[in-house]
Amino acid sequence: MSINNVEQLFLHDLKTVYYFETRLQEQLVEMAEQAGNDELAELFTRHQAETLEHVERIEQVFADMGEVPEIHEAASIQGLFREAEHLEQDITEPEMLDLSLINTALNIERTEITLYEGLIRMSKRLGLEKETVQHLKNNLEDEEQTLQKLETMTGQNWLNQLIERFIP
Repeated sequence: MSINNVEQLFLHDLKTVYYFETRLQEQLVEMAEQAGNDELAELFTRHQAETLEHVERIEQVFADMGEVPEIHEAASIQGLFREAEHLEQDITEPEMLDLSLINTALNIERTEITLYEGLIRMSKRLGLEKETVQHLKNNLEDEEQTLQKLETMTGQNWLNQLIERFIP
């Protein structure tokens, strides 16, 4: 499909974020199971429930636009998940895996935020209904809150002690 206007780009990016969120549902379950820290596991579990809502909101945006929901498996998103899988296989120390999971989650959240910001910017130019745009804004707000929780977690003593323990 060639992209020749903002609406086509918007739909392309919407399909990308739809893929991201549907794929993330599975990934968050795995991340919660792998996390050794209870607070981290709980954060992943809560965000997985939010991600289900994100998917529903995105599906509503598709419906509002008269489009059928479909995914675009963007190479950049696939790369994030592939890298997380490689790290899971390469890391043998459970506590080191927590460090990796936090870094992966931060990367994922920042990427999602960037996608939603772009979609919202384009949606305003396209003149989409306020309710349609609000679905995207709600998802963005959830992602920003999750990012803030992760960033707060990176400053906690248990994590800093863990980092110190693994410095050669």
